Amino acid sequence: RIPMPESLLNTIQNIFFDFDRSDLRNDSRRQLNDLAAIMRDFSDYKVVFRAHTDAKGSNDYNDALSMRRANSAKQFLMSKGISNSRIETETFGEESPIAKNELEDGQDTEEGRQFNRRVEIIILDKDGTIMNEIVEEIDIPDDLEIK
Repeated sequence: RIPMPESLLNTIQNIFFDFDRSDLRNDSRRQLNDLAAIMRDFSDYKVVFRAHTDAKGSNDYNDALSMRRANSAKQFLMSKGISNSRIETETFGEESPIAKNELEDGQDTEEGRQFNRRVEIIILDKDGTIMNEIVEEIDIPDDLEIK
């Protein structure tokens, strides 16, 4: 395996969405622009967008919303010249939270919900190995982390 250039370490952040939205925020567009540049430089890399929602709304609604979020990211990359064949999407709806949607006392936590409204970016090399050093890990505060 070819060593990854140090310049790529933690250069990409996962992208997040506003409540009940699938349109890309400006910070997400910047991340996807950077991702497109990496994918142009490394033409054998592929990306998987894993889309999620918070727990508000029905399962069916959230499944559809996570699909729209994944497609927003995919369409953006394609608009930057990245081939459809190099982009996969996976959708999870509300099934895989990384932060608490509610605290133990039942109080809603907007900050936790924000972490769950995300598309995780997984970059794969030509052998299908996850290049997890490129994408910065999501840092969830201890009080919101799901143990």
